[in-house]
Amino acid sequence: MAEMATKKIFAGPRIRRLRREQGLSQSQMASELGFSASYLNLVERNQRPVSAQFLLRLAEVYDVELTAFAGTDEARAFADLSEIMADPM
Repeated sequence: MAEMATKKIFAGPRIRRLRREQGLSQSQMASELGFSASYLNLVERNQRPVSAQFLLRLAEVYDVELTAFAGTDEARAFADLSEIMADPM
């Protein structure tokens, strides 16, 4: 249990997908969540782990299930790969 409590969550591609589905820029989403655009940018690029406070605000503002951001490593890797393959760029 203590291991899970200290595990960092990197959910950049899923957060980026949610932002795009909402039709928001990084600065718009950051403002709605009460975080800086630079923090959101780092989170989306998996250069910073997602904080518990950030996840709670995300769930509150966009009515999303937190479990979607805290799956197993294998599920996260699959989701990230799927996101990369679906990106038109």
